[in-house]
This record gives sequence, structure tokens and C-alpha cells, in this order.
Amino acid sequence: MEAHDQDLYTLKVIAETLNKSNDLKAVLQHVLEKLLEVTGLQTGWLFLTGERPEYAFVANHGLPPALSWENKRPMCEGPCFCLNRLWDGRLTQPVNIINCKRLEDAKRLNWGDTEGITHHATIPILASGEVLGILNVAAPEKQHFNKKELHLLQSVALQIGTAIKRTRLYEVQEERATYFTQLDEVTHQINRVTSSNDLPNVVTRQTCELTDVEACWLFLKKGEQYVLVSKGSKELATSHLQVVSADLFKDLAGKVTWDFTPLSEWIDLPGTQSFTAVQLGAGEEIFGVILLQGNLKHSHKTVLQDILSALSSHVSLAVENLRLYEKQKEVEVLEERNRLARDLHDAVNQTLFSLSLTAKGAFALASNESEAIKEAMTDIQKLSKHALKEMKALIWQLRPVGLEEGLTTAIKRYGQQIGIQVGIQVSGFMDLPKKYEENLFRITQEALNNIRKHSGVKEAEVLLTTDESGLELRIEDQGVGFESIREVEMDPTLGLLSMVERAKRLGGTCDVVSREKHGTTVTVFLPLDKEKGGLNL
Repeated sequence: MEAHDQDLYTLKVIAETLNKSNDLKAVLQHVLEKLLEVTGLQTGWLFLTGERPEYAFVANHGLPPALSWENKRPMCEGPCFCLNRLWDGRLTQPVNIINCKRLEDAKRLNWGDTEGITHHATIPILASGEVLGILNVAAPEKQHFNKKELHLLQSVALQIGTAIKRTRLYEVQEERATYFTQLDEVTHQINRVTSSNDLPNVVTRQTCELTDVEACWLFLKKGEQYVLVSKGSKELATSHLQVVSADLFKDLAGKVTWDFTPLSEWIDLPGTQSFTAVQLGAGEEIFGVILLQGNLKHSHKTVLQDILSALSSHVSLAVENLRLYEKQKEVEVLEERNRLARDLHDAVNQTLFSLSLTAKGAFALASNESEAIKEAMTDIQKLSKHALKEMKALIWQLRPVGLEEGLTTAIKRYGQQIGIQVGIQVSGFMDLPKKYEENLFRITQEALNNIRKHSGVKEAEVLLTTDESGLELRIEDQGVGFESIREVEMDPTLGLLSMVERAKRLGGTCDVVSREKHGTTVTVFLPLDKEKGGLNL
């Protein structure tokens, strides 16, 4: 076979071999064997490279014993002349002969027979200007490769480079498909959550499974701080990080920030201290950050960038949907209360009013009857009036007018409704969530009802104070009071138990202090969570 035909045959064999599989390592090994077979060379090896000093020994054939020593250890450790030239940018074309440092070390350290191989040709593997690796070939006593041989080897290296790019693109698409399939399951689990209290733990658990990181933390923004609300890890993680300033996350670069500043002073986990930050929300509406701790370089960065960006969007949407869902549930509860209040007003309330009028008329008709009948009519009239008053109070409790305008407005209006003059003093400021306003209002409502029923006075003072220790709500009256607090605890009509339970649900306490002829004071206290920088909201 003529030399030209031989070259074409070699390139044909290499092309066919490269197209047999997408298993990159197996393909490179097969190609190297075929190349040596058709060129008559004895040995060769192939490195794939990353940034200095990263490289991988991926294929070899016909290595002498000196390079095969201890499971090919000389080929897997340390740099060499050809790799250094490649990293320095000096190796851009095939190099005829390079003294092999690995062979020199093997000979010097008596690792075995080199079988007459002392030099090798080095061919950079390139594709679209990207440096991918090195192809080295050699033969015993061979110290020169002519231009024709180098051109052939360069053509082969270009084929190999194109195949590597194609295979890596295939791997990226395959990995992308796998990740997005997993992401679909993750979003399904996240979207099944119906409570904002449960969402953080689901997010961290699912994120750990999706990214295979060592640990992750979820921070949600509250004011000018970020509060740790959930953490997940493969191993038991320890963290002293509970609340951080918003300044820590001010330099995040878009949805995904790689190599985020390590937080090792707060977080103690085995392994690498590399962090990736994932923003939740967008623009001025950033409301949280997911921190991933671990090495993500085992996957293609572009794929993970897309996956984490998609995860950010799904979590952000889930949070917004839960907010809307819970707001809708609040609206539904309010509408149901309003419906019940209307029904009570239109039916039971009118019936009681009619009963009161009937009792009054019956008393007039019974003027010539016995005193017992007249007494009974009087009692019926009193009871119906009392029941009517209680029904009006119940209707108002179901539909508290003014709470949408603020807690103090609602308290004043309720006092007017039941005939209690309420003085209110407010010190400090705190924007309370709706459920906190409602529970504090209900406690105050119960206390005002007790004043109306049992104190013997028509005035009350309400003091609402907020400072660095927490929030205090105090309701005071100067009525008859109680000789013993046992009277309060034993009388279910005073609703002490409901007030205490409401305060506990808010993470606080409710205390009642009373003395006979010295009035009664109800005090609700919600402590400040110093780690989170706010109430236990």
C-alpha cells in the first residue's frame, strides 16, 4: 500500500473507531490501540487536561514495565515536560521528540525496563481552539518523527479532539435530561406542600438529593437580616449560623453564585468548604438564599447553572403560591365568619328580640294575674334581653369591625360596642402579622368582656409596649377585683384558659393579677427572639 493510501486508511480506521460509542474512555483506548496498530508504533498514552495542575491519564497501550510500575503509578502522579508546555501555552503544534521526564525518573529510580524507549512525539489535542489534552506516541530507539508522520498524528489528534467535544456535548445533554427529570420530581414534592411552615425542610431535603451536596442551608429575609429556617445534610451538620446581616448576600451574582465566600467560622462540616449561593426571588423582591456546601465540579457547570436557576424559580413560585393560598384560606375563614354572623343576626338575634317584646306584652296582659306569673314574665324579659346582648357580642366577635384598620382601632370599637370606655397607650412600633393581631385582639376582647360583666366599672386602660425585650399587652381596670386568683381560674365564664392558650400559641405568656377592690390586670408578653432579631413569628 502506498504511503498516501496508508495515511487515508489510518484516518478512515480512526474515524470509524471514534464513531462506535459515546463512552469516551473506552473510545480513546480503542483509538489509541488502532493508531499504534496501523502506524507500527509500539507504545502510546493519552492525557486529558483541565486547569493546571489537573490532568487525567485516560488511555495507554504497550507501556514498558518502567511506566507500568505499581499499577502505572508513574503516569498518574506529578506533571511532566509536555504537560507544563501545554499549560504554559508553548505547545500548540506537534513536537517531534521530547525527552520524557517520566521515563528518566523510571530509569533513575529503577522502576523497571524502558524497553529502549527514551523519547516520544507529543501532539496537542485541540478542538475549536480549546486545549483538551495530549497524545504521546513512541517506539524503541526511535528519536525522530518526520513531517509526514507528524502531519498524520496531528490529523488523528484533531479527529480525537472533535470526538471528545462531541462526546462531552452528548454527556452534557444526557446529564441535563437526567437532572431535569430529577428536578421534575423535586418540584412535584415542593408543590405538594400546603403549609409555609413545612416548605423550608422540604426545600433543603430535596435540594440535597438533587445536587448531591454535603449540606445546604435555607435563609429567609426578615427586615435587614437573613434568618436560618432550615438545614439539611448527608451527615450530621453543626452550625452556629442562625441570623446574618443582609450585607453578607449583597454581592450575589444573579440567581447562582459559584465559589461563594466560605462561612467556616459558623459552619463545621467535613470535606471541602466550597459554597454555592442560590437566590430566591428576583430584583428588589429577593426574599431568601439557599447555600450549598460541597464540591459541585463533578457535574458540568453549565448544566448545574441551569438546574439551580430553575430550582430557584420553582421554589420562589412555591413560596408565592403558598402565600396566596394561605391568604385565600384566611379570606375564606373570614367570609365564613361573616356568613355565620349574618345568619345569627338575621335569625337568632331577631328571635330573641321578638321574645323580649313578647315577654313585655305578656307582662302587661298579666296585670290581674298572680305575682308568680308576673315574676316569670319579668324573668323571661330579663333573660331575653341578656341573651340578646350576649348574641350581639358574639356576632361582633365573629366579625370584628375595625381590625383591618389596625389592632388599636378594633379594640376601641369593641369597647364602644359593649359600653366600655377604653383608653389606649402605644409605645414603640412593630408591624404584626394578621394572626398575631387577631389573637391579641381576642385576648383583649375577652378581658373587656370580663370587665363589663364582673368589674362594676365602665372604664379600662390598654397599654401596648414594644422594646428590645419583646411586646407587652396590658389590660387594666379599677373594678371590684378578686380576693383570690383561684376565683378567676375556677370560673370558666371568665375565659382565662382561652387567653392563656392564645398567648402560648404566640410563644408568649398571659398572667392575671387581681385584688379585691383594687381592680384586675391582664398582662400578655411575647419575648423577643434575639437570634432571629424579632418576635417568634
